[in-house]
Amino acid sequence: MASSVHMMDWHIFVCRSGRQMTRLSEFDRLVGETYDCLAEGGGWSDLLASYANVIGGDSALVYVKARGGSGSKILTSIGFDPSYRVDTYLSYYESRSPFFPLYKKNPQGLIQALGDYAFSRAYRETEYFQDWVRPQGYGDMVGGHLLRNQHHYAWLSIRRAERRGTYSTSEIGAINRLARHLGRAISLRFKLEMERTAPISLRKSLEFVGFGVIIVDGNSKILIANRVASNILKVGAGLKSQHGRLVCEQARDTGALHVAVAAAQRQVVDGAVATDFCVGRSAAHVPLTLHVVPLPSASARQDFVSQSAVAVFVIDPLHGGPDAGGFARAYGLTPAEHRVLHEIIQGTGVVEAAAKIRVAVPTARTQLQHIFQKTNTTSQAELVRLVMLSPLQCFRKS
Repeated sequence: MASSVHMMDWHIFVCRSGRQMTRLSEFDRLVGETYDCLAEGGGWSDLLASYANVIGGDSALVYVKARGGSGSKILTSIGFDPSYRVDTYLSYYESRSPFFPLYKKNPQGLIQALGDYAFSRAYRETEYFQDWVRPQGYGDMVGGHLLRNQHHYAWLSIRRAERRGTYSTSEIGAINRLARHLGRAISLRFKLEMERTAPISLRKSLEFVGFGVIIVDGNSKILIANRVASNILKVGAGLKSQHGRLVCEQARDTGALHVAVAAAQRQVVDGAVATDFCVGRSAAHVPLTLHVVPLPSASARQDFVSQSAVAVFVIDPLHGGPDAGGFARAYGLTPAEHRVLHEIIQGTGVVEAAAKIRVAVPTARTQLQHIFQKTNTTSQAELVRLVMLSPLQCFRKS
């Protein structure tokens, strides 16, 4: 990994970089290795050791945490006693640190040293120094927030032994220049991890639902299909995949589907309601029921790498349909409201639902309004989407 860069040479680079191109290449090398760690997924400890060597530090750490998470973890560290516990520091010593206010309000990317304060009597008489710092044997320290946003946090700390005195202005300047790149690399690492794991998690979740779910982009290109949907596409009765694009068995249905998908994709940000229609199939008199639902843009960016996505729910009446028993119980629906909900999620309109459950149409409409109130929805399409995406729903066996 990176070798030590002599501090005097680094100072020359910082002050007169235009005349010291060899020192510029040293800086570029360290920056390059910072992003190499991102690409290779390792080497963070060696990189941190190089950072520490540049400024004359002998121990260092980077700890990270997800906002709202259950705890922090050390991404990498060098020179620390194995007994060092970042969770112990955060749960007890951080609030007792006399220099905590010094760093608390600093902006992301600013690395600051303790300087003379690290050797002052006021500091060394504190509980923090006596019980936390002195046993670890360090004097001055540079630290700062590498990453500080609503989703993630990362902190860098590089310490040096007392005999080495305080950090110089040029050393502090050097680590500030490097830390900006380290912060960016860690931020990119979080984003890559999210984009790699989110589709996997989504795929696993979709396998638990008993109806077909197909995620497509605005051109009806299939991004994800669960097991039930894959079987429907494989048979090709009603729906099929044509060169990776979702199409229907009948041309007129394909046109309607693509229009619905394109409209939903354009209106993702506006929260447009779903489009419901039937798709004919030659192998059966009973058509498939489709619910074309725009996915929220935030979810699309997270799961599909910046693509606005659309969900197509596929219900085959010949093989049972979704049953919202668990959903109805969770939302406190009455048996009568549950019956109306059951018909609605089959793709049935209110009038037809009223006829099937043998109640007056105004009664069915009133019950549907009660369902909207209890589920905080405002339309049948929004209600269907809530049921379809809920882990509380199950699949009714035929």
